Amino acid sequence: MKTAAAAWKTEAKILKMLDHVSPIIPTSSPLLTSFKDSIVRLFEFHATNLTLELEFIPGRSLAQQRDENEMCTLDEDVMHDVFTEMSDALTYIHDQGILHGGVKPANIIVRPNRTGVVLCDFGNASIDELVKYSGGTPCYIPPEAFC
Repeated sequence: MKTAAAAWKTEAKILKMLDHVSPIIPTSSPLLTSFKDSIVRLFEFHATNLTLELEFIPGRSLAQQRDENEMCTLDEDVMHDVFTEMSDALTYIHDQGILHGGVKPANIIVRPNRTGVVLCDFGNASIDELVKYSGGTPCYIPPEAFC
């Protein structure tokens, strides 16, 4: 099990790796702007008190956009854009050798007026090729974690 300091160091390292200038994703979707806009930004980190200063993302998570029957309240076109943008962002992250480790509706924020989506919470992320899952939200843990 990782210590708090080790987890903090890993998350800071990963977010620093992902903070870069990215090319524009070729698409006509108004949601798709760039990989960088789809990943929460790290502004500063402080080792003395193990803090990360992250970009504030206005908007609501996908988990907050459900009705009383747990059905998504976004229309199909917007959901298509959300899935497309997240797929592109996750492909980029995986190409960097990073596994997010916590992709779930609560960690995907839809910006106001549906101008983009952002993947956040890299607390379970890993740079290792072989990942030993030590936590996560049970319904969202990938099947390979149980092997």
